[in-house]
Amino acid sequence: MLNSGGTLVVQEWIEGPDSSIYFALFHCGAEPAPRSIFFGRKLAAHPPGLGSTAVCVPAPEAAELLRPLTERFLDISQYRGLGSLEFKWDARARRFVIIEPTVGRTDWQEEIATLNGLNLALIAYCYELGLPAPPLRHVAATAWRESFLHLRRSSSLSMRTCDGYWRVGDPLPALAFCVDVTCRSLRRLFAQPVLERRKPPFRRRRIA
Repeated sequence: MLNSGGTLVVQEWIEGPDSSIYFALFHCGAEPAPRSIFFGRKLAAHPPGLGSTAVCVPAPEAAELLRPLTERFLDISQYRGLGSLEFKWDARARRFVIIEPTVGRTDWQEEIATLNGLNLALIAYCYELGLPAPPLRHVAATAWRESFLHLRRSSSLSMRTCDGYWRVGDPLPALAFCVDVTCRSLRRLFAQPVLERRKPPFRRRRIA
């Protein structure tokens, strides 16, 4: 591997459930523009253990520990623009470790910041146009769910939960999502047997 690849990146696997994963969503402008950072926590991922965020909640209780780590990363990298960091609590070492950065784009669960009063996309828009940054809105804590497919995982939450697709005033994204899920399910249902039938029969070969 060293001979063919030249350089390897080795990542340690941190044991623990998806609920041990926290994240910092942020926007950074050039100095002296302030940084806007939102802290959240995954409750479930899809697929479990290594997938995208399925259900998440705000995590202001983790800000005291995660803010210094986030700020140091941003200082060292001289980061600019939208991005995020994902942390996982390492129970063996009793500390948070960075497991994944997202660079130059919004994250999958970015809307949770907007739902909780910090609209990072709007902040970035205003910054690029030289407009005053929108103020932080103080709202009740709100959870975010990717779709109705994860309804069971979010049903026990004691806070308001918003779906990533469904809105009463704008139902078309949810409709498009349902059509897509149905088409994918039908494709798997009917295409798999056809592919299985078309596979050539397995023949053993003699090795001389």
